[in-house]
Amino acid sequence: MKKNRKICFVVGAFPQPTETFVINQIIGAINAGYEVNVLTHRLAREGVSTQIDLLQEYNLFDRISVVKYSTGKNVFVRFWKTLYYLLVYIKYIVKPRKMSLKNRLLRLPFKLHFYNQFRQIDCFHIQFGVFAHDIADMKLYGLLKSNMVVTFHGYDAHFKDELLKNQLRVKYKTVFTMADHVTVNTLFLHDKLIQLNCEKSKLKVIPMGVNVDFFKNTLKRDILPNERINLISVGRLIPFKGHEYGIEVIKVLKEKGYKVHYTIIGSGGLKEYLEQKIIDLNLQKEITLAGKRSQNEIKHYFEGNHIFLMTSVPDNELREETQGVVTAEAQASGLPVVGFNSGGVPFTLIDGETGYLTALYDVDTFAQNVAYLIDNPTLYREVSNKARIFAEENFSIEQMITSFTKLYG
Repeated sequence: MKKNRKICFVVGAFPQPTETFVINQIIGAINAGYEVNVLTHRLAREGVSTQIDLLQEYNLFDRISVVKYSTGKNVFVRFWKTLYYLLVYIKYIVKPRKMSLKNRLLRLPFKLHFYNQFRQIDCFHIQFGVFAHDIADMKLYGLLKSNMVVTFHGYDAHFKDELLKNQLRVKYKTVFTMADHVTVNTLFLHDKLIQLNCEKSKLKVIPMGVNVDFFKNTLKRDILPNERINLISVGRLIPFKGHEYGIEVIKVLKEKGYKVHYTIIGSGGLKEYLEQKIIDLNLQKEITLAGKRSQNEIKHYFEGNHIFLMTSVPDNELREETQGVVTAEAQASGLPVVGFNSGGVPFTLIDGETGYLTALYDVDTFAQNVAYLIDNPTLYREVSNKARIFAEENFSIEQMITSFTKLYG
C-alpha cells in the first residue's frame, strides 16, 4: 500500500444514521494509512449518527468539506468573480460543448474554482452514483486527473420500467465512462448496473463490511425449554423493509402457541400504521417498536435475542434490498436469519445453513422456518455457529477495505 496517498470520500449527507458502512470505510482507509478527507453535499448534525463514538475518536468532522459553488447574491462581486474565473479556467470551459452557453459562462466557472482545490487528491471514492456527476464532469473537462471509484448502493440504480432504465443510461453515461472502477454490494445490483450499460470490466462486487469483532457475541446461544423466544428486526419504518409482514409472522406464531417477543428497531413514516396493526392483531404484549437506536444499543439488543427476521420486500416502486448490512451484523452476533427471498438478501446468508429464505409474502412458511429453529435447539446452535463464521469470512471490514484499497491505486 502506498503511504500518504490522499483519498476523498464523496457523500450526499454526512453523517447519516442509516449509512454506517460509509463511516466504516472512511475509518478503514484511515487505519490503512491513507490521508482521508470527506466531501459532502450536506453537513448533518453529529447527533443524528448512530456512530458518534467513532466520529469523535477519529475527529471526522475536522476532515469535512462541504460542496459549495454559489455564484453569490451581490451582482457586482459576482460579475468580477465570473470574469476572473472565466480567464483562469478558460481551457476547461471550452470543452463541454453540450452545456448551454449560460451554464458554461455563469455557473461552470464557479464549479471549476471549487473543485480546483481538490486537484491533489489521488482518488475520489464516491458513495452513491447520484453524487458522482460533478467529479465525472471535472475529469471529463480535464481539471481533475484523480482515480475515481463509484460505489452504488441500490436506490441510485433503481428502475421499474424501460423508460426509467433508459433515462438512467443517459444520466450515468459520463459517470460510467470516467469512473475507473464501479462497485456494488451484491450480484443482484451488479446485474442492475449491467442493464444500465456499465462496462462489465469496471464492475466489482464488494459487500459492505461490518465490525465483526464489535458484534461478536460472547454468550453461548441456546434455546431452552419453555423459554420465551426473542425475535428482532432492524430497519427504517418504510414500505420495502416489510415490517408489517414480521408483525403477521408473530401473529401466526402466537396462534400456534409459541411464546415469543418481537422487537423492531428503527424510525420512519410507517410508525403509526405499524402501531395500529399491532393493536388490530392484539399483539401489544408480543411486539415492541423500539425506535432508532445507536450501534452500541443494537449490539446489546442482538445479545438478548435469538433470531433475526429480515422482512424486506419490494415496495410499490419495485425497490428492493440490495444487501442489507444488518443481516451481516446479526450473523456476526450469532443470530440465524430468516428472511424473504428479495433482491440481494439471498447473497447475504446461506439458505439452510446460516438461516432460511422464504418466498415473498409467504408469512405462513416464514413462521414455519422460525418455528423450525425454535423446535430444534441442536440445529439452532449449529446454525448460530455457522452464521458467525459466515459473517467473519465474508463481511468483515478488513476484507472490504482490502478490496477497496486495491482499487484506489
